[in-house]
Amino acid sequence: MGTHSYEDYIERTISMLAKMLARLLGLKEHGKTEEIKSEVNDAMKKYMGIELSDLAEMSEEDFLNCIQANLKNKPEEAELLADILKVHAETIKEKDKMYEQKTYRKLKVLYEYAISADKNYSIERQQKFDNVLEKIR
Repeated sequence: MGTHSYEDYIERTISMLAKMLARLLGLKEHGKTEEIKSEVNDAMKKYMGIELSDLAEMSEEDFLNCIQANLKNKPEEAELLADILKVHAETIKEKDKMYEQKTYRKLKVLYEYAISADKNYSIERQQKFDNVLEKIR
């Protein structure tokens, strides 16, 4: 695969993830938590090779290994996947506090990866990371 076609692939992937994020935010606005969970699960399977149920039970170290294997040198994709996963985390029911905490801990790892893998500093990305840290107890 030539450099140009690889860049096109990355651009298409980022565009698809951004559209998915916009759709998820619309679903969130309408309280469609099960649809959000299903779409986020599909995204995690497609881009990370794991389901949400497996994600919750993975150690942070195993999740980092998974990120490195699937998103090597793709900080923009990692950030968009984190944004997508965050929509799901924000819609987890109150009774599922343990699952919510596990999800936010994985978000922390995903944002940390996006921050460390990108050569450019992003205030917005750092703020997202800081917001996730506030959710973790």
